[in-house]
Amino acid sequence: MHEYVPLHIHTDYETGESLAPVVELVKKAKELGYQALAITGRNVMTGALLFETRCREQGIKPILGCEVAIAWKNDLEHFRLILLAETQEGYANLIQLSSCLHQPEFTQGLPLPKLEDHKDGLIAIIPLAVAKRGGRFPAKLAEIFAADNLFYETSPMAKPGQSQDCAYGQPVCSRAVRYLNRQDEAVFRKISTGYFDDEISRAHLPTTDEIENWQKLCPEAVANSWRIAERCNATATLHFTEADWPEFRDSEDAVAEVRAVCLQEIPRLYPNQQHIAVARLDEELQIVRETGLLYYLLILADVGAFVRQQGILAYPNWVQETGSIFYYLLGLSPVDPIRFSLPPPDSFVSSSQSRTPGITIKTGFEGRMKLNNYLQQKYAGRLAVSTLARRREIRNALLKAAEATKFDLQQAEKINRKMSLFPRWIDELPPLQEVWNESHPMHSFVNSNRRIRKLFTVAASLCMTAFSWAYLRNCLVLGPRNLSELVPLGRVDHRKQLTVQYRSTRLQQQGLLLIGLWEGEAATAIEETLLLIRANGKPVPDVRDIPLDEQSILAEAEEIAEKHGPWSKTEVVSEAVEKGWLSWFAHHYPDEYELARQRTREMNFRRQDGV
Repeated sequence: MHEYVPLHIHTDYETGESLAPVVELVKKAKELGYQALAITGRNVMTGALLFETRCREQGIKPILGCEVAIAWKNDLEHFRLILLAETQEGYANLIQLSSCLHQPEFTQGLPLPKLEDHKDGLIAIIPLAVAKRGGRFPAKLAEIFAADNLFYETSPMAKPGQSQDCAYGQPVCSRAVRYLNRQDEAVFRKISTGYFDDEISRAHLPTTDEIENWQKLCPEAVANSWRIAERCNATATLHFTEADWPEFRDSEDAVAEVRAVCLQEIPRLYPNQQHIAVARLDEELQIVRETGLLYYLLILADVGAFVRQQGILAYPNWVQETGSIFYYLLGLSPVDPIRFSLPPPDSFVSSSQSRTPGITIKTGFEGRMKLNNYLQQKYAGRLAVSTLARRREIRNALLKAAEATKFDLQQAEKINRKMSLFPRWIDELPPLQEVWNESHPMHSFVNSNRRIRKLFTVAASLCMTAFSWAYLRNCLVLGPRNLSELVPLGRVDHRKQLTVQYRSTRLQQQGLLLIGLWEGEAATAIEETLLLIRANGKPVPDVRDIPLDEQSILAEAEEIAEKHGPWSKTEVVSEAVEKGWLSWFAHHYPDEYELARQRTREMNFRRQDGV
C-alpha cells in the first residue's frame, strides 16, 4: 500500500481523450495498491456512478471530479481547471458547472463569476500544462479559492533546473491518466484528439516503482495527493424515497386514491369477474404498499388519467409491467392480465431493492407526441431525456446495413463488438454519423477500409431514421425535484428537451423514475386506421373487443414461459395481440388499413429526411 492518489483521470467515456475503461481502471488500481482514485472527465461527469460503484466494490475510495473549461480574456482562449468534490455541496456545485458547460451560452467555457458562485465544497487543481504557462490565470484563481483549496500539478519527471513551481497554490504530484499501461501510449497517440500533446507521454496509471521514486523526489507533493483524497468525501450515489416526491402525501391516502380510480373501471372491463379483478387489484396494491413505491403508482395514475381524457389508445407492450392490472385498468395497456393469465410483475418486489419499476407506454405517433408534451409541461425541470438502449440500435443498424451492402454478417458482428474498444460513445453521445465526424478513432477506423466505410455510411443513415430517434429521445427520467440539482445534464436537443449525463438504469437504482414512450410502426398504422374509419363515417370499433384466438396465444405463451420466465410470456402475449389486431383491421377495413399503412410509411420517410 502507498499513499499516492491519482487525481487527474480520464476514462473511455470521453471520446478521443482516454483508452481507460472504468472497470479495468479500478481493477488495475487495486492490483497496484491504490487506496483512492479520482475521475475527472473533461466538462462531463459521465461514468461517475459506475466508477464509484466499482471503487467501493474493490475497497478503493472514489473521488468525484471534473476538468472544466474556464473562459479567459476572450472567446478564443480558455484554460482547464480540475475540480474535486470535497463535500456534498461540492458535488452539487460540480453538477451545476458540468451542466452549464453543455449549454450554448457556455460553449467557450465558464466565466470566472460562474465559477466563483459555485466554488463552495470544491478543491481546485491547476493542470500541469496550465501551471507551466503561469500568467494572470492562476492569480485569478487565488482570488476565488482559499489557499488550502487551491493546488497545482507538478511532475517529478521535470528536467534538472526546470522549475515547475507555481506562485499560487500548493504543489500536488499528479499527471493526467489516459490509458492503463505504458505500452498503450502508441495506440492512444493514434486516436487522441491531439490538443493535449504535452500530456500524452507517460499518461498511464503510475506503477509502484514510479510512485516510490516520486516519494523520494517530491515527498510533499505526493503527500498532498493523499491529504486531498482524505478530504474528499462526496458521493454520487443518492437514494430518494417516497418522502422526497411531491406526489406522495400519505400512504393510506395514496392507496385509496389509486384504488378508487381502478375500481371505477372494473365494472366496465370485468362485468362477470369483478370479485376476481378486485382481489387481483388489492393483491398488487399490498405489494406496492410494502415495497414503498406508492409515488410510482400516483404518477402512473396521473399519466393514465391523461391517456383516458385524451382518448389515447395504448398498444400491446413487451415490458413485464404489462402483467400488472394497474396498467390495464388505467388504460396504459390493452392486454388483460386476467384474461391471458399473466402473473403480477415481480419487478414490484425484486426491482424495489435495486431500482424503481419504470413506466412504459406504447402508442402511435400522435399519442406519443401528446404524452410527451404533457409530461414536459407538467414536470418541467424534473424531466430529462435518458440514454437507454442506444447500443442495441447501433447493432441493429450495422446488421441491417450489412444485409443491404452484402457485407458478411459475422464480420459486422465483430465490428459491433469492436465498438467497445473505442470510447463509450454508444451510450453517452449522439448518433453514429455525428460521432463518426467528431471522433478521431472512429474516423480513422471507418476510413481504413472501403467496404467498412460503405457499411458505416449505410448504418449511419439507418441510425437517423425516425424510429431510432423516437426510440432514444423518448426514454425519459423523472426526478422528485429539479434535475439540475440532482444529476449533471447534457445538451438541450432540437426539441428543447434536457438530456442527462448518467445512464438511466443507474438513476433508477437511486429512486428516480424512468418513463419510456415507445412509438411502434404498427401502433401508428392502427391509429391512422381508426382516424380514417371515423372520417369515412363508419362505426369506430373498440380494439379491446377484437376477437383473438386466446387458446393458441396462451398455449404458445405458457410453453415459452416455462423456458424463459413470466417476462417472456408477457412478450409473447403482447406480440400476439398486436398481430391479431393488424389481421383483424386488414380483413374488416382493408381500404382504410392499406391507406393507413401507406401514410405511416410516408410519414417515416419524411421524418428520415428531417421533415
